[in-house]
Amino acid sequence: MKLKLSALVFAFVLVFSLVGPAHAAFPDIQGHWAQPQVEKWAARGLAGGYPDGTFRPGGQVTRAEFVSFMNRALGKHEPGAACDFKDVKASDWYYAEVATAQTAGYLAGYEDGTFRPDSPISRQEVACVIARLDCLQDVTGRAVFADTGTIKPWALEAVGKVAAAGIMGGYPDNTFGPGTPISRAEAVVTLDRVVARCGEPVPVLDGVQGTVTLDGSPVEGAAVRLFTSADRLEVFEEYRTGKDGKYQFRVVSGKYGLTAVKGDYVAARTVTVTQDTVCDLALAAGTVLTGTLADKNGDPVPEAKLYFAANPVFFTTTDSDGNFRLAVLKDRTYTIWAHKDHDPSLGLVIIADNV
Repeated sequence: MKLKLSALVFAFVLVFSLVGPAHAAFPDIQGHWAQPQVEKWAARGLAGGYPDGTFRPGGQVTRAEFVSFMNRALGKHEPGAACDFKDVKASDWYYAEVATAQTAGYLAGYEDGTFRPDSPISRQEVACVIARLDCLQDVTGRAVFADTGTIKPWALEAVGKVAAAGIMGGYPDNTFGPGTPISRAEAVVTLDRVVARCGEPVPVLDGVQGTVTLDGSPVEGAAVRLFTSADRLEVFEEYRTGKDGKYQFRVVSGKYGLTAVKGDYVAARTVTVTQDTVCDLALAAGTVLTGTLADKNGDPVPEAKLYFAANPVFFTTTDSDGNFRLAVLKDRTYTIWAHKDHDPSLGLVIIADNV
């Protein structure tokens, strides 16, 4: 099948963690003030990077992403939990995360009944979420920053509490930046302090392993990708099988998507990872897609990431001429996303739906 994809509009959208082993050494955090915490949390499988191997410590975090990250950090999981926000549907990847946080009592929405999952979460909103934790209920404090007057009334007590607890502080100019979106680095450091303060155990990593086969025989060199949720564009880690066809990941318990690709043969599974989970992947002939990714001017877009999202997701990269080729599962409807790492004017965006 041939596809001609035209990225008519590129809008910058940050996904909290994308391609790259969770334990990778990120070149853009070397010497960064948050380097120790980022590396520690990456090694524990709680923070990932991007397809180009970077962490992007200054990047923003959405409200849904922060809640998901916080749940993972605190080991919170409420099977069967439900939430009642107007803009959070049961089919959304973050539904279970939002429901877990709301059930746990540390998440609230807006007065209009919405949660606004895709909006960047501000520092004062983060303070409010953290201040609701049981371990901070006896903490009292007053927000004393150069910009205290700009903190929203509903966040004043929470900011004072997290500041007194040593979980969130100000900037060198003694401002708190209440309306500033929290950065990826700040989110990691903040939650690292939450875990230390509250005595919450860091989740023990469980395992998922299995064998990739074709016609019953082990397959060497298959690319096995683990997605941090079954229908999300986060390739948390990739593994290349050896002669025995085996793969193995160490991750926090939860629901994941797995894909395996070798040439034109593919396999995909959704798996709930608990202790020592086994998930074998049997390759079958896929539908081969070829095409060219072009920008709004019709010019080819080289070295861009393409995600064909059904459940789970298939991933490829365009070549120097904007061409791509990949195999996907047959008889599925896909949404196609494009991502251009090194050009800040281009970001992650849907370029085709219901394909």
